[in-house]
Amino acid sequence: MKKLFVLTLAALLVTTCIAQAATTGEQRAAPQDGTGARADPDAKAAKAAATARYKRIRAKAHRNAARAKANARAMQVAGDSK
Repeated sequence: MKKLFVLTLAALLVTTCIAQAATTGEQRAAPQDGTGARADPDAKAAKAAATARYKRIRAKAHRNAARAKANARAMQVAGDSK
C-alpha cells in the first residue's frame, strides 16, 4: 500500500513538472503584440468575440432601461389622465 502511494505521488510530480514546462514554453513561444493580447490568432478571435458579446449585452441593457423608463412615463401619464 505504501509502495502504491509513493508511485502515485511520483507520477503526479512528474506529470506536474511536464505540464509546467509545457505551459511556460507556450508562454515564451507566443509573444505579445501591442494590444495586450497574445499574437496567437485564436486569442485575438476570442478577444474580439468577447468584446462583441459585451457590446451586445450592454446594448440590450440600455434598450431595456429605455423601455422601462418609457413604460413608467406612460403609466404616469395614464394615471394623471384618470
